[in-house]
Amino acid sequence: MLIARRIIFSVFLLAYLVICPLLLLYASGYIVDPFTREVRQTGLVRLASSPSGARIYLEKSRFVRTTPATIDKLVPGQYKVTLTRPGYRSWVHTIDIKPGKAAVFEHIVLIPEVLSQEAVLPGTFEKLIPLEGTDHFLLAKDPSLKGLELYNWKNGKSIIISDKDPSPVLAVFHEPDSRAFVLHVGSLRERKYLYVELKNDEVTLSDITKLFTQDPLLIQWDQEDPGVLFAVYADHVDRLDVFSAAVYPKYVQDVKGSGFKHNKMFFMTDDNAFIRYSLDKTKVDPFLDDVHFDPDVISKNVFYHITFPKDGYVLLLGEDGRLLTNYLPYQIAEHGVVGTQFNARSDELLFWSKEALGTASFLNDEESRIKSLDIQNVHQGKDIKQCFWGADTEHVLCLDNDKVFFLEIESEGREHEEFIASVRKGTEVFLNSDQGDVYFINESGALRKTRIGAK
Repeated sequence: MLIARRIIFSVFLLAYLVICPLLLLYASGYIVDPFTREVRQTGLVRLASSPSGARIYLEKSRFVRTTPATIDKLVPGQYKVTLTRPGYRSWVHTIDIKPGKAAVFEHIVLIPEVLSQEAVLPGTFEKLIPLEGTDHFLLAKDPSLKGLELYNWKNGKSIIISDKDPSPVLAVFHEPDSRAFVLHVGSLRERKYLYVELKNDEVTLSDITKLFTQDPLLIQWDQEDPGVLFAVYADHVDRLDVFSAAVYPKYVQDVKGSGFKHNKMFFMTDDNAFIRYSLDKTKVDPFLDDVHFDPDVISKNVFYHITFPKDGYVLLLGEDGRLLTNYLPYQIAEHGVVGTQFNARSDELLFWSKEALGTASFLNDEESRIKSLDIQNVHQGKDIKQCFWGADTEHVLCLDNDKVFFLEIESEGREHEEFIASVRKGTEVFLNSDQGDVYFINESGALRKTRIGAK
């Protein structure tokens, strides 16, 4: 009997000595890898979806809880995660679990299996032209001015720009947040410039053709003073006062870049210096004097469009698609950029070429006072025309190759992609980010909207 007791005690003691360390390791986030027999530090994944209550599958095993949930004690490696919820598309993504790290997916948006498309206006349309920062977008029934109308998504009203002029529309010039725009219309023999201003849901049309000496590269203005336009030419800028019909030729000369904000003019000179004027040129002072661009970084014989997405932030986009900023290392992209959108809440920039979409995070080190960038390539495309930030910095709406996609950007640069709709070839889309409504012209020419999700 004594021998039996000793044997039982020895077995329990051995089990205690073996199991206790394993339990302590397990509680501390370590586990014995069943394949390699090595002790490894584990990781975890946090999953939260909108709507919540989605079933979670890790590889082929179903997790007992639904979203939001945390799955811990995972051996490092790649896992296929699937979320399912009745009435919604399955969310399938491959995640990387790293030792001692958490993979966090807090803003997963589940897309309905069938996205409803609501008819907006009767008739067929050829083009949709967004007016950034406003409640309006332009719709073209045909290439002519009389086929152009202005639609207000807030009240659902549409305004005809001109019901008589058959001149073809060649270009639309618009500054973000401005309630005015300029139309370039006409044929090779006769071309016109029309200033369009929106007031109280009515448009006023002014012929300002006589203010132009030739076709400009750009027409710019400060949205705080839209009656003063600046026609940008190859080596100079003319000032045009719309309401007094006055022209100030060669108002500024020998410049290769321009921008306007807060009743000030900003220029890059031919020798790569940056100067700031008051609109009447009574005050002149340098800006960006703390930024020292390498001469090889600034493209030669290329004009730059200078914008200010937020106080303290400057973007310079060249005609060749080179994108520069006032944050180290100053160059965001060497060539090919066709569009940008800035998220003022997170200080992050979307920028895209026809083939790729990237993000740039603007970082401020208060201790060292160093301004720097964190640049990521997040999506490869075929013919990207537009991109918009979603409700947060993890989601992007993208128009690529005449198809609308909803992208969920992972912190490591990969993305989860959901198809939303096909649009008419060559047209654009409008995003009402407040309500998550996407307006587009479908392949049949009908104006439709579909809802992705609100902020």
